[in-house]
Amino acid sequence: MTKHRLAATLRAAFGSRPLRSRGDDAAGSGGRGWYHPATYELRCGAEALAALRHAEAHPGAWWISKPRAGSRGTGVRVDASLAPALAVDEACPRVAQRYVRDVALYRGRKFDVRFLVLVRRLEGDALCGRLWRDFWVRVARDAYGGDPSRRTAHLTAMHLVAPATFDASANPTAAEFREFYESATGGRWSDAVARVRALARDVLAAGAARCPGFATAAAEGPPRRAAVYGIDVLFDRAWTPVLLEVQFDPVPKPGLDGAALLAAVSYTHLRAHETLRYLVCRLLLE
Repeated sequence: MTKHRLAATLRAAFGSRPLRSRGDDAAGSGGRGWYHPATYELRCGAEALAALRHAEAHPGAWWISKPRAGSRGTGVRVDASLAPALAVDEACPRVAQRYVRDVALYRGRKFDVRFLVLVRRLEGDALCGRLWRDFWVRVARDAYGGDPSRRTAHLTAMHLVAPATFDASANPTAAEFREFYESATGGRWSDAVARVRALARDVLAAGAARCPGFATAAAEGPPRRAAVYGIDVLFDRAWTPVLLEVQFDPVPKPGLDGAALLAAVSYTHLRAHETLRYLVCRLLLE
């Protein structure tokens, strides 16, 4: 699901509510324990105007933007204001999202996490699914902070941003990250997972309500079939989950921990609604 369509889906489901503690305009907050940064398509008149108003209300905000149809890190930029994204002359419309600067760090570096959700049934509020116990952490190469143009400090997909220096071993395993979280926060990782689980439930239910075809992959067919979705999040400094993207092809790319494990259930090779449940469960949940 592209960023601007995800934002539109969340606004339709939850409205646009200010995250009062940070003065942010975030869809999906409203006491739910997670939020999604303000996101706009800059070639759409109404959304471009809303983006300008947001930027005027928050003059110190940074923005991350990319071509609407871009993928694999193509054309992504981080700027200290919205103006550079508006000035980019491209044939493809650009999508801009308010950059979350006050983030939790892994040993001084920015990170994000991909969780996987196995969904067997998704019809309105009736959601039968499971958040897989393991996850993938992507860590930026350089220490966080400084000039927003330092891609290796502000972006985490190092296999795309800096492939020549990419080292998969720099990304912690799920077990290492759990240990880091509990040591750094004094809390239980299971509590953080509960917040991510609530996020996944809210987002999938919103998608099913707004886009009936979105639920078809999980709702139709024999009960032995299931859909697999990727939920990409980062955590702010208070360890509140921040939704980044929903992936329909959630398999980590070659070189990332776990890629071989999930290759057999890639959405590219086996469409989610045609994947037999026992194939998914044996690979993901045992």
